[in-house]
Amino acid sequence: MAVKLQITPELERVARNVVWFSDPQIIQRDPVFFLAQVMGYGTSSDVRTVWAQVGREGFKEAMEHLPKGILDVRSIHFWGVMTDVDVTEALKHARP
Repeated sequence: MAVKLQITPELERVARNVVWFSDPQIIQRDPVFFLAQVMGYGTSSDVRTVWAQVGREGFKEAMEHLPKGILDVRSIHFWGVMTDVDVTEALKHARP
């Protein structure tokens, strides 16, 4: 995985919203999981905060390595458009 995230106060705030069940170090331990959680559960403010750090490429990488069961079909289609990713593979990982 090429996406690297530094823990900042802003990202810690987002992490508390979207991975409340884990510690903020998840940002660095598993950035793709963190980004998928932001895509599925983040507010528009959360998304803007993270987008400012990783841009389209970071979210694109998360879509290309999407963990199973986080995003529903509708969200996968939305993020496919936002990141210019063919969603065929990602749909196999959709939340039921």
